[in-house]
Amino acid sequence: MAIEFHERPEFILGSNGERLVAEFLQEKGFYVIPSYDYSGEDNSKAPKMQGKKTAYVIPDLDICRAGLRRWVEIKTKTEAVPFRKTGELQHGIDVRHFESYLKVQSESGNEVFLAIYELTPRPVILIASLAHLEANVDHRGTSLGSPMLYWDRKVFQIWDLPVAVT
Repeated sequence: MAIEFHERPEFILGSNGERLVAEFLQEKGFYVIPSYDYSGEDNSKAPKMQGKKTAYVIPDLDICRAGLRRWVEIKTKTEAVPFRKTGELQHGIDVRHFESYLKVQSESGNEVFLAIYELTPRPVILIASLAHLEANVDHRGTSLGSPMLYWDRKVFQIWDLPVAVT
């Protein structure tokens, strides 16, 4: 029997990361609209910003504070991986999703950030704007046949998590 999408270990890990980052941002004074709450009846569809002819996957959180509104896409990663050519620790995401987030940013007029909830060596949140990431792509590659963008871990701002949040 096939495992339901929302019961897969990677889905559960990602959902926990999304929840923890949302709680962390709320502790920092942000109001949070979790976009992932709009993922279909069985939690199997990525929420989208839909136009008449096109649709774009939206980031996981719509956040605001003091008149500023932003989007935040959250990726949960066990750890950063060393790039074989340089040894630098890196993270990457699917090109298709990165491009979708750029369109959401362009159409909504609200800046998009990528947050990586990294579990090891200690739980932290790495965060950077798409504009910063776009200017600092280390290299392109593939993972499981999908085109990917990769960044050195050091291009992200690191937020330590309080013990109560992890």
